[in-house]
Amino acid sequence: MVYLSLWENPETRIARLVEVTGLPYAYVHRLIRRIEERGAIVNISGHVKLIDKRTLLHIWAEDKRRILSIVRPFRIELLPYSVRDAVLFSGTAGMWVLGKTATPAGGILYIKESDLEDVIKARNPEGYPFLLYFYSDLFFKWTVERRGFKLPSPGLLLADILAQGEYSRHFEELCDMLVG
Repeated sequence: MVYLSLWENPETRIARLVEVTGLPYAYVHRLIRRIEERGAIVNISGHVKLIDKRTLLHIWAEDKRRILSIVRPFRIELLPYSVRDAVLFSGTAGMWVLGKTATPAGGILYIKESDLEDVIKARNPEGYPFLLYFYSDLFFKWTVERRGFKLPSPGLLLADILAQGEYSRHFEELCDMLVG
């Protein structure tokens, strides 16, 4: 959540990141120092400024890769149109929404726990397999809509694409398209 908050608020304070994410100060400060060592941000007396979005994306993707290998998702077969109001399409599924892949199969769907029942009802054995992850409301605060589907923040989408590693060849093109 620190990465997402940094992405969406490129100039902020560590105290604000702690407040927004609800994470312990020591953890956030340690993460900020690590990101600063890699050259993505500058931290002056607790005031943080994002200076290199691409470097931040690569650090974020490394952490996402570790998280995705530890946290086991809920696997479910769905037709994308049946759940587009309840989930955020990310990773391969996000690339499908953007027209970069032929199928959303294996993509990441972010969901709020309150929407789980609706998604379970939409299960379809003829649908595409998705990886379903529960996330906090913070992830749903910054969304983008394309073709009637909701995508997460461009930073999270790009980090997931890199973390899944399947389509990293499209990363530069997507980064230019989504970030500018």
